[in-house]
Amino acid sequence: MLTDLIMYDLKVAALTAVFYLFYMLLLSRETMHKLNRIVLLSGIVLSAVLPFCVITFHKTVVVDSTLTPTTVDADVDTTLPATEVLEQSFDWTIPLAAILLIGVIVRCLFLIRSYRQLTKMVRGGEMHILPTGTKVCIVDEPVAPFSWMKTIVMSRADWNSETTLSPILSHEEAHVRHRHSYDIMVVELLTALQWFNPVVWFLRQELRILHEYEADADVLSKGFNESQYVHLLMQKAMGIQACVLANGIHTPKTKKRIIMMLKSKSNRHAWLRALYVVPVVLVSLAVSAKTFIHYEYETTPEPEMQASKNPESEKKQEPIIVVDGKIIDIPIKFKEKTSIEDEEALRALNIKSKEDIESVVVLQSKSAVELYGEKGKNGVIEIKTKKKEASKPSNVSEEPVSTPMAPEPPKVEADDDPVFEICEEAPRYKDGEGGLMQFIAKNIRYPKEAAEHGIEGRVIVKFIVNKDGSCSNFKILTNTAHDTSGDPVVTQACKAELDQQQGIETEYTPEEIRGWSKSLETEAIRVLKLAGKWEPGKQRGKAVRAYFVLPVTFRLQ
Repeated sequence: MLTDLIMYDLKVAALTAVFYLFYMLLLSRETMHKLNRIVLLSGIVLSAVLPFCVITFHKTVVVDSTLTPTTVDADVDTTLPATEVLEQSFDWTIPLAAILLIGVIVRCLFLIRSYRQLTKMVRGGEMHILPTGTKVCIVDEPVAPFSWMKTIVMSRADWNSETTLSPILSHEEAHVRHRHSYDIMVVELLTALQWFNPVVWFLRQELRILHEYEADADVLSKGFNESQYVHLLMQKAMGIQACVLANGIHTPKTKKRIIMMLKSKSNRHAWLRALYVVPVVLVSLAVSAKTFIHYEYETTPEPEMQASKNPESEKKQEPIIVVDGKIIDIPIKFKEKTSIEDEEALRALNIKSKEDIESVVVLQSKSAVELYGEKGKNGVIEIKTKKKEASKPSNVSEEPVSTPMAPEPPKVEADDDPVFEICEEAPRYKDGEGGLMQFIAKNIRYPKEAAEHGIEGRVIVKFIVNKDGSCSNFKILTNTAHDTSGDPVVTQACKAELDQQQGIETEYTPEEIRGWSKSLETEAIRVLKLAGKWEPGKQRGKAVRAYFVLPVTFRLQ
């Protein structure tokens, strides 16, 4: 949350700087005061809104289901872009957020104090109402004339002066008529939120001088003598400004105002320069655009969907059935992956009813081939019955399946629940994929041995998310550890073994080299065990135990 707030403030600061820079280059010298004012205020509003506008592109990636058996509905890259080496650096987000907040509070308190001073001055003055409905507050203090909302404040000396009263009232009424006070409130709010940004203070000053340009133009358009009005401005430039929230004839930029009054009107096509706002907005949207990756997993088609004119070839395309470790050559239909609808097939398997089935596990693609060899290339349906010794069907192969080098099939724990390779709703980390990535980035420690020897790589961890959200059975599927030159650690270890066999002395033993790779695996599992509870996968709306696969990339900066 704090990081998001800081990033938002920085984006607003950057956009404000860009809009202001283009304004100063293209429009600040033009006499189109109303248009300039609109463009400047639009830049402020767009700077605050654009960080929330994110264009999303969606990309679908097809992944082999044996590598990622759980449907990871991830919109975030699950690799760790860069990990911390040895020790985690100090988290600066909290002190930075505190400094930002203190600055905002101080600036807001200052504005509140100025507003109270203004209202106190207005309440204590002598009030008059002009024919236009504008209120004029006469005060005894020698302040320069100013306006706030629909009230003009001036000193008694200015009110009693016959020569200066008329242009002063005309000037301040222009501020009231153009509603410049609302602009002041917007820009002062921006300075409170972006007090650390010097561009905002320049922008605030530019908007105020724009108000004076617009009011000056109104005064001169009513036929007042130009030289006398310039003399009045020089006179009032030495006055005392009463409040930062007010618009007044007093301003330290009197020279710029005089130059602008004497300047020729801008070319009628000069307004086209204001279109710079469009490319700035488009570039901002392009920079903030995100690509969400949706993973789709290849699955073995259901037997009834595999059409074939040749019965023999159709039979070969069906998954094999394994009952209590024995292969059975009987075609069987499944309504879903964990329920059987063919009662005749159950009798052929010597299973009296579905209640006698303890669990059904479906294996697909490579995982089935690893366990059952070539026979499992079209998938395997493993059925475990509640009987201690099931009677042998007539067409059951006597030979047990030989899987000496294959990993064990998914284990069924004490609660007799199967572990789903694929389920309707995949397990999900409690804070979402983004939260998982942030947790990993914050808590991971780059293994010291791997960092010292320049070892990088990608570790794919497979584990079970249980019904209660706990995780267990962590194991490594692949580890692509390599050095910075791209030489795999496995290759380095093999070279060291060959050198030792030939009597060549090596700098590191094969065991030490393999240890560098192993340290990445250990760290990946350690961090995932710290992640806490997950939201379990669901099948038919009920929580189930399901596998989840997560790749973690170790990369040295």
